[in-house]
Amino acid sequence: MSRIIVYDLGNNAVDSFEAVCNRGWILLGNTGVDGGGGTTVVIPNDVALKPHLQLGRMVLIERPPLPAWAGVIDTPWIGSAPVQLTLYNVEYLLSLRSAEQSVAVVGPLPSTIYEMIQIANRQQPLYIAPGNGYQVQDQFPRVIEQGIIWDQMIELLENSGYELILRPQRDIQNRLTIYADVGVGLGVNTNFLLEDGERGNMKVIEATINGKIINRVKGVSGTTTEEDQLQSDVREDLASQNIYRTRSEVVQFQNVTQLSTLELYAQTYLNNVGRPYLDLTVDVRDEGDAFAHLRVGNLTTAHASNIFLPGGIHGWRGSTRILAMAFDETSNTVRTTLRGLL
Repeated sequence: MSRIIVYDLGNNAVDSFEAVCNRGWILLGNTGVDGGGGTTVVIPNDVALKPHLQLGRMVLIERPPLPAWAGVIDTPWIGSAPVQLTLYNVEYLLSLRSAEQSVAVVGPLPSTIYEMIQIANRQQPLYIAPGNGYQVQDQFPRVIEQGIIWDQMIELLENSGYELILRPQRDIQNRLTIYADVGVGLGVNTNFLLEDGERGNMKVIEATINGKIINRVKGVSGTTTEEDQLQSDVREDLASQNIYRTRSEVVQFQNVTQLSTLELYAQTYLNNVGRPYLDLTVDVRDEGDAFAHLRVGNLTTAHASNIFLPGGIHGWRGSTRILAMAFDETSNTVRTTLRGLL
């Protein structure tokens, strides 16, 4: 059972209850996962009668050594027995807010993300605050358009190659703050080994070679005619071409007005698609220090002894990043998405 702490609109812990609650964590950005996941929690009638259990309220769940999890109560609410409430991952808060007028921002990308967060907070505090920002010197002009803040944030992250982790933390007064960490390659290298087999700490559920392999890229801006477009130099990954043959693409980046920004986006795009990647879905058991090393963005070493890869390869061992995690409270395992480059 998990202890679920409920917060009011003023960021005060006002109630708590216990329930079985599966939950997940996602590395947000250019990973193919957009966030907004959720979970359904079955609650008894006496819990359903708690007055603070209201739509739009935040909750916090802590279960060391797993990371803390924050979420939002919202529809659907199943009122017929057994009563069920829906919790959405905390990034759902930003999908509830829209910029009501366009705002021009000049600065590094984290500054734009933080301005989006401030726009959302000014309408009513969400208690999302700037966290650890990746420090860069580049100053790019961007426009936050009228519209849903979360949709614009995800598009910006995906185009730029940056990532976002929303990290809940409560203080000694039990007040909750969600820190937004923005950067490239978030997480730490744990050097921890996840391995399958009889004495291992994980079980491989699925292994898939994924990725749209593109190794020759030209970036263009989002204007309507070729004459008006900004155009980057052609970028190539020769090592990829020698293995997988040349695969080219002209990529259009909307709302880009500076050639330096376009060149950066084109190179970032090439870096992300020049090689295929191995996606491993594994169930990690609570053995040794395994759970303590599970954080989205973290690097681990994975050993999958009985998978088959292109080129006649049996078995694989290499560095992987944790992209997503889903804790199954009943089985006490964490289904984890690992990604490693081939």
